[in-house]
Amino acid sequence: MLKGVPIVVAFSDAQGYLLELFGDPLVHQMVAQSGIKRGIQFIEQECGPNVVSRALQEDRPVKLIGDDHAYEALHGVACYGAVIHNMDKSLPIGTLSIMAPIGEAHDYFLPLLVTAVDSIERQLLLAHNNRTLDVLNRMILESTPNAVVIVNEKGIVRECNNLFEAYLGIRSEDIIGRPAATIPYVGEYLDRSVRGQTRYQDVELNIPKPEESAARICLFDCYPILDTSKCPSGALGQLKDITERSRTEQLLIQAEKMSVAGQLGAAFAHEVRNPLMVLKGFFQLISEEYSVKSDYVNIMMDEFRGIEEIVQEFLSVSRPRGSTYRKCDIGCVLTSTVSLISPMTRMKGITISTDIAKDDLFVLGDEHNIKQIIINLLNNAMDAMEHPGSIYVSAKLNDTKTNVQIEIQDEGAGIDPNIFSKLGTPFYTTKEKGTGLGLTVCSILIEQHNGTIHFRNRNEGGTSVILEFPAFQSKATESNRDDDKVS
Repeated sequence: MLKGVPIVVAFSDAQGYLLELFGDPLVHQMVAQSGIKRGIQFIEQECGPNVVSRALQEDRPVKLIGDDHAYEALHGVACYGAVIHNMDKSLPIGTLSIMAPIGEAHDYFLPLLVTAVDSIERQLLLAHNNRTLDVLNRMILESTPNAVVIVNEKGIVRECNNLFEAYLGIRSEDIIGRPAATIPYVGEYLDRSVRGQTRYQDVELNIPKPEESAARICLFDCYPILDTSKCPSGALGQLKDITERSRTEQLLIQAEKMSVAGQLGAAFAHEVRNPLMVLKGFFQLISEEYSVKSDYVNIMMDEFRGIEEIVQEFLSVSRPRGSTYRKCDIGCVLTSTVSLISPMTRMKGITISTDIAKDDLFVLGDEHNIKQIIINLLNNAMDAMEHPGSIYVSAKLNDTKTNVQIEIQDEGAGIDPNIFSKLGTPFYTTKEKGTGLGLTVCSILIEQHNGTIHFRNRNEGGTSVILEFPAFQSKATESNRDDDKVS
């Protein structure tokens, strides 16, 4: 910018060392011939009077014109200098000087220098404050328990914290500087917030966890950022992880449902079981006394047995039977259970195949209850298959050798993804004649064994049910857990 302007601008540090010169090439050359160049130090004892050392000594703007200089080579030059201070103006950190031929010099050069120095000091203070604010902002971003992302007024991502990277499984360098709309799950909300100044609060999002099958449940808030003039200058979004809270709420809801189911089951059993036994007993006496032999008798006895099974399911929910826990061989339990249910499957044209690993598949549990779980799940698999097909049962240790994993696969129509969360809920059923208690009983028994149950639809069609029970570790852990039995 100084090309054609007959002046040279120079910067020095607080010790008087010349750091840089800028200016018209001709004037620059003239100054260089007098020995003034980058790297020299202006000391009055060696250089005589000069604006650099005098301004630093007196800590004020100064000027030297013509023969005020000691060097004869500078007698045709006018020099003006001003001190640049640190941010609190307590110490000089350098000088700014102007050199010009006397014929081009003017008194306005000195106030011009003072104005320039004031601007420089303000910029230094602003840069320092900005760095301090950046550090504070980063500390706040990283100390907050929420995942935070900030976008500017154009919808471009400006900042995010480490939690945001972890929650979404992305790197900050992959999104900073890019449109917020490209961010998965939250991008559309951020974009709308910037463009329409729209606020979002407590938007529930299910975000898959990287390398995990479970999803992270988050509440997302997003609101526009306004500057001092109330004009939009960006938007801030934050994700709050409520996975554990949601899981606890679901457990409380499930516990409440189980409590209600237990109370209903107890009342139902009390009111129905005894009259049912009386009716069944008298019916048997009448049919024997009068030698009644008819298909109607068999049908009625089948219906009595069906009612008894329903009553027993209610009793299983309201008053679980006492359990004796001992070392159980899951392979043997599966083999005997499949053999037990095979005649029923053959009648429906369904084949059951098994794949039981040769590992030691031992768990600490009640063999009767584990069989009941397997039978209920196999019955569900058969009910799900409207046509002849196959059921596949497998058992093995999981990858970490800590759990015994049982999987039951069918070739049915699969499960509507919208009802996955309702499975095991008391009285919820998709069967026309179901009570909605079979999976409830299974869930209770599995929980008593510290196990888990998961459902998923297979890509090939049908459903896969996966059970996991803690593997029996050693004889030291074997013990009988005889609960109080209720008749």
